[in-house]
Amino acid sequence: MRTIVYGSTASGLALEGSDIDIAIQNLKVFSKEQCLDLLHKLKNNLSSLPYVKDCKEINAVKVPVIKLLLNINKMGINNENTEMKVDITIDDSTESMHSYVLYGIFFTNWVIQKLKEFTHLKALVLLLKKLLSMHGLNIPYHGGISSYVLTLMLTAFLYTCPQLHTPAQYFLEILRYYGQEFKSSQMAIIQGQYILIPREMISNCGLMVVDLYMPENNAAASVTKFEEVRELLSNTYEKINKLAETYDPKQTSFSILDKILA
Repeated sequence: MRTIVYGSTASGLALEGSDIDIAIQNLKVFSKEQCLDLLHKLKNNLSSLPYVKDCKEINAVKVPVIKLLLNINKMGINNENTEMKVDITIDDSTESMHSYVLYGIFFTNWVIQKLKEFTHLKALVLLLKKLLSMHGLNIPYHGGISSYVLTLMLTAFLYTCPQLHTPAQYFLEILRYYGQEFKSSQMAIIQGQYILIPREMISNCGLMVVDLYMPENNAAASVTKFEEVRELLSNTYEKINKLAETYDPKQTSFSILDKILA
């Protein structure tokens, strides 16, 4: 048996308070029933620990998960944020190409590689994740944009945009491009580039981002709120420009980003 941390915590792209994704592997589990049985036993054992504030077992999903809420002060960790959220899954796949955990590990390693390739990518992902989360548009099962899709969108932009100098310039141009110029009804994102596609190939979700791990899949298939995302990005772009017209750093104690992300 081994445990592995993957996802945004492992890649360094987690917002404060984000879940920590942990997978348990090599348990010789070959069916969902076995997986559910092990998760139930694990949940009962974890629930008795003094630092576990809440422990829920969620089975009615594609990948069963235990959701933990921990009191980290009781673990001897001193931090302003006294709580930590942890998601625990068991990799029960017998076909490695369709393993949810391997999929997560693949994406984590890909992100780490892109963070080395693009100097400003980390700052841009975190800024956009924060902006989306403030408006409830970062939750995939509610129609929002996942970290995976967001990172694919940003790397495509960085591959194709003109050379800029600062994260702020890139951030502003991303807001403008995806908020006002990008045509989701005509374009798909694939392997770091944009391609024109026939309208009839666009699914009802309104956004097509080809999955790197399984190219036959649309990674953005669950994104049903892209028009809301577009409106948010466009409005934020306009708001920043308006603030910049009168902004004087010598006479104000706040930054423009403070106003945007407050």
